[in-house]
Amino acid sequence: IDVVAAPHRHYRYGELAAHVLGYMNEVTGEELDGFEKKGIEGYVLGDYIGRRGVERRFESDLRGVDGWRKTIVDAKGRKIRGSSHLLGDLDRLTPPSSGHNLVLSLNLPLQQAAEKAFEAAAAGALVAVDVNTGFVLAMVSKPAYDPNKLTGRITRAELRAISEDPLEPLIFRVAQEHYHPGSTWKVVTALAGLKTGTHGAHNSVFCNGGYSLGRRRWRCWRDAGHGTVDLHHALKHSCDTFFYAMSDRMGIDAIAEMATELGFGRVPGLDLSPEVPGIVPSTTYHDRVTPGGYTKGLALNTSIGQGDVNVSPIQLAMAYAAIANDGTLYRPQVVRRIEDPDGKLVRALEPQVVHKLDVKPEHLALVGAGLNAVMNEPGGTAYYRRLKDVAVAGKTGTAQVVKLGSTRIKANQMTFFQRDHAWFAAYAPFEQPEVAVVVLNEHGGSGSSDAAPIAMAVVREYFRIKAEEEAARNTPPPEPAPKATPSASPPASDPLPALDSGTTREASRATKESAPWT
Repeated sequence: IDVVAAPHRHYRYGELAAHVLGYMNEVTGEELDGFEKKGIEGYVLGDYIGRRGVERRFESDLRGVDGWRKTIVDAKGRKIRGSSHLLGDLDRLTPPSSGHNLVLSLNLPLQQAAEKAFEAAAAGALVAVDVNTGFVLAMVSKPAYDPNKLTGRITRAELRAISEDPLEPLIFRVAQEHYHPGSTWKVVTALAGLKTGTHGAHNSVFCNGGYSLGRRRWRCWRDAGHGTVDLHHALKHSCDTFFYAMSDRMGIDAIAEMATELGFGRVPGLDLSPEVPGIVPSTTYHDRVTPGGYTKGLALNTSIGQGDVNVSPIQLAMAYAAIANDGTLYRPQVVRRIEDPDGKLVRALEPQVVHKLDVKPEHLALVGAGLNAVMNEPGGTAYYRRLKDVAVAGKTGTAQVVKLGSTRIKANQMTFFQRDHAWFAAYAPFEQPEVAVVVLNEHGGSGSSDAAPIAMAVVREYFRIKAEEEAARNTPPPEPAPKATPSASPPASDPLPALDSGTTREASRATKESAPWT
């Protein structure tokens, strides 16, 4: 029996953050041929290489350098004793060097809370991001896969189950797929209207349940209408009619310009998988792809996040983070620093600014006030999801995936793939924002009932963790125990176990699990 050592990568948390971490498997002969042509060295058959996530993105940092030993052997491969002098001055031994370690920005307890909050959803995505740096704190793509199964050998049955799953667990929904954003997009239309002067803070529109343009009528989600609404109340109640009127006046290109300013229409740069830029429709776009070209009605669809508008969850998260932080669009990142095997810093990754928004601060403040009303004023579409101790600003969204007919159909009467996408985008605290959270419950139904509770669970956990960490920092260390007085008398009973060492080990482990992942 031969015992052969073989490398193996074990992912201790299974599916948790699988799309962020990625997986490894053996390099192929075809890849080796390609490496040779490109001058890439250091790989041989049997070596493992990162395939997705940070395993692929940081392959050159994670991978070490193979070592080697030169020996002289006989025809049977046996080392010939006393032959080392034949090697002369050649290097006889080059020790291997380990790769570097990555310290992720993901917070493990928050990631676990996000995954748990998403348990009831069949598919979707969640992103929690630090609004002041762009570092990702939690990221979920569901369904996920177990990277342990994809690293190394996988059975045909397991591979078939993954590849034939209609929900496509290998798709990284955070950045690799795009969707209609629904009413979460109304912040884009609102900022475009304010910038162009089409609408001011106090301009109002009367909503009677819809908006007529030519011979067609566009319905508001509330058949009875909202009455007279200004921008603040249009965001608060998510009145479609207000945004129809705004877009009719300013046209689709003003919306497209603001969308581009907020980072839509281009890849966000997370670079953990192939990324989609999304679709930001304009007159040029519709003249190219729409039969008959652009018409004014297409702007109305665009204004409420329908029509041809498509965004990825990470794009929406970074846009809301930019609104929250008063106008800085960051590139999303998941790695904070790179360390050597001894824990010494090799490289720290700094926040990367894409650009400063060309938007007036007072316009961002007006939109922010409307988002605050969504959560914290009676009548807001997410009022019943508010938190008592933290003011959260947010926006619900319900995006149609099938054409709206003349009769409304209840979600429980639709097939899964006919149901609307449920969105919720938020940041908190409202006054001094720290974290932005975006949830897409794919074919989940309603933003207020099927996406907002997931996001609120994550926001709640974020502040619980923060309070716990602050309490730990403010707690003085325990005073050393007094020295025991020597005594010749035997103890009256069995001595207590060494609680100090056990408690210390548990505290150390808890601290490591609360800190960013390594």
